[in-house]
Amino acid sequence: MTRGVKLQTRKGILERPVQHIYPLELSCDKKPNVVELNPIVPEFKPKRRAAATAQAINQAMLNDD
Repeated sequence: MTRGVKLQTRKGILERPVQHIYPLELSCDKKPNVVELNPIVPEFKPKRRAAATAQAINQAMLNDD
């Protein structure tokens, strides 16, 4: 990661941090859109395909017995 740069000027070489050469962080006057979340809704966790397949196979084996 580059942290500083050397600049050639008429009077010599200057060392400066990148933040002083090019603004990396942006600022904004707008307020962010805040979305209210419903605390009653259960958390959604998608199952992996392998876990869902294994669960279906296990359930089928239990039903066969």
